[in-house]
This record gives sequence, structure tokens and C-alpha cells, in this order.
Amino acid sequence: MGNTGITVRRALTGLTALLALASATAEPASAQVSTDGTCGFYFTNPDHERATARYYHCGNSFILIQVDWNTGWRERRCVPPWYSMPFYADGPHHVVNAYYIPNAPDLIEDSEHRICRTAQPQG
Repeated sequence: MGNTGITVRRALTGLTALLALASATAEPASAQVSTDGTCGFYFTNPDHERATARYYHCGNSFILIQVDWNTGWRERRCVPPWYSMPFYADGPHHVVNAYYIPNAPDLIEDSEHRICRTAQPQG
């Protein structure tokens, strides 16, 4: 009977951790400065490729991200597994945030490869 309490506590601890992970991935990433490969969106100062910001996807799946520009323009982009997507300034226009959205990206698949389609569903 004493083991039942331990089992229930372990199950609740595991459930709590799973719920915390789910809520962390469902919310937009905050704009943060990163130089260590932190997952999500971060600004660069511009880096060696002249990118002003990046989104680093730390996962084995393809995801869709929402990209917000300082002009109010928004777009969605597909990000491959373990990929660092650079964002470049376009004159005075620049990306101010990018974050995961829970929509499936459009992919092209054959028997050996999966890649992002050029056009993604906009919303």
C-alpha cells in the first residue's frame, strides 16, 4: 500500500513536467539575445552573414513559424529540423519576432526526402 503513494506521486510529477513542456512550446518565443545556439528567436549583432536575427529550431520535426516585421507585415515560414533560419534587414525593415505556431507546414515528400514547400499557408 505504501508503494501506491509513491507511484501516484511519480505519475503526478511526470504529468506536471509534461504539462509544463507543452505550455512552454505553445507560447510565442520572446525576443532574446543569444550567442550560444539557444532554441527559438534571438537577435544577432549582425552576425558574419549580415543577419540581424535568427530562429533556431531544436527538434527533429518540420515546424511552421510566424515572422513579424517592424512594418506590421507577418508571414509564415517552414523550418527544417535542427535548422538556424537567418533574417536579414530590408533597408529600414527588419524582423522583430518569430515564434512557433501549431500548424503543420506544407512539405514536399518523395521516397527519400522531405523538404519545405516554398509557399506556406498564411493566416
